[in-house]
Amino acid sequence: MRRVAAGPANTVHQMGTPNFVHATHVSHVAENRYRATMTKHWNAPVIPHGGMVTAIAARAMAAHLAVPEQSLRSVSVVFAGQVLAGDLDVDVQVIRKGRSISQLTATVRNIDAAAGLTAIAVFGASRPGFTFTDLIMPNAPHPNDCGSFRDPPPDSVAFEPRFEMGFWDNAEGKPAIGTAPWDTA
Repeated sequence: MRRVAAGPANTVHQMGTPNFVHATHVSHVAENRYRATMTKHWNAPVIPHGGMVTAIAARAMAAHLAVPEQSLRSVSVVFAGQVLAGDLDVDVQVIRKGRSISQLTATVRNIDAAAGLTAIAVFGASRPGFTFTDLIMPNAPHPNDCGSFRDPPPDSVAFEPRFEMGFWDNAEGKPAIGTAPWDTA
């Protein structure tokens, strides 16, 4: 076990298990219902990051489908209402369950809320087909040679943070190209 920073407080996790896995965990609580808990550590800035809420929907749909050979292929979401940090209900419906392709919907909302995020997803098994192999890595320095967005600006730059965003305590970013806003060149 090791200690991993997880926002304002440290949490203990198994070696190699990222906080994301724990933050998007769902539990089956009824026939078509799952439960999750989203903490304020994932706020960006005042409500949980939409990608985190989408991940909870995807995890609930994958658990409900229970076909490991079919992985998530696409997901589309609409926020019909805010999803706040706290306990969440996830209602899942199977539209179609096939041998190689399945479609499901999930609605994630705060308990007793009328609306939240509604997702529709396609899960599919591997099959022969075309692939894209024409991608070329951009010319950029190695990540270890790049500064972090967490690094403070130079002393000559006046910077007052406007608010805390717990989400960024759980993610790392290292700009590889471009210039900082305070650079003039």
